[in-house]
Amino acid sequence: MVPQLKMVPLLNGSSVATNASTTATVDLLGFDWATIDVFGATAAVTAQPTVLQLGEGDTTSAFTAIVAFTGGTATSTSVGFVIPAQITTTGVFYGVKFNVDARARKRYLQLSVGSPGATTVTSAVANLGKGEQAPVTAAKAGVQALVEG
Repeated sequence: MVPQLKMVPLLNGSSVATNASTTATVDLLGFDWATIDVFGATAAVTAQPTVLQLGEGDTTSAFTAIVAFTGGTATSTSVGFVIPAQITTTGVFYGVKFNVDARARKRYLQLSVGSPGATTVTSAVANLGKGEQAPVTAAKAGVQALVEG
């Protein structure tokens, strides 16, 4: 079985200014799980984010941070993972994949990315799936072309 997912672009090479942040929201209605890939993949990245987290909410106006999906410099009761250090040898300057069981979450997820004392360029995409239903058209998959083999 080839997994078929709905792709939802969240951040498309978004420039996050020094000591600023940006957010993006995804609707989980009708999906059982999501993977969210967050990465910096341009030479403009001079450091990894200092804020990287997912929050959840019943509406798009109020979100509560999810500890397991909150990054920081060390794990604690309020930080679930360590944000990886910047690397430059692989062409991806930092990268994090969130695997989310959407059945255990509220309807909306909000990705928050905050920059350190330097501008970062961040991209993010969500892939949404439902166990017993797969998108069979490009429109349902959230893309222009759906290629199978």
